[in-house]
Amino acid sequence: MSSFQTKTEPCGRNRRRGAATIEASLILPLFLIFWFGIIDLGIAFFMREAIVRQVHAAARYAVVNDYDTTKIAQVLLHDNPNSTVGGVPWFSLQAPTISIQLAGSAVNNDRCVVISISNFEWFHFTPFFAGRYLGRPITVSAPVEDLTTGG
Repeated sequence: MSSFQTKTEPCGRNRRRGAATIEASLILPLFLIFWFGIIDLGIAFFMREAIVRQVHAAARYAVVNDYDTTKIAQVLLHDNPNSTVGGVPWFSLQAPTISIQLAGSAVNNDRCVVISISNFEWFHFTPFFAGRYLGRPITVSAPVEDLTTGG
């Protein structure tokens, strides 16, 4: 009986090793897709928050300085009101996706600057979800007290 047990032990160990290899080969691709999906989602959230920060900076610039739509758009796109048009904008944003408006009336003293940005793209690299996606529109408004003095 001892010779029978010694013959089956190596065969049993090989079967267990083979089962672990098969289980790992089945689970590893799912784990990697999940892991890359988390990283990809984190990049998308970071990009959206960076764009929201730029829109807030442009709205603040519009409230603090004179109302000039080209300079406000330059702050939004390039983080500099005096930048040249040939520069590369943040996250490949283009000027037609930006809307800068004055809302409200001076009579009611409820004027505000409304800045909207839409159609900005980001790229997913996770398998099964890879491709270009458009972000949801971002709108920020900031109250303006007196447009003649710039603030």
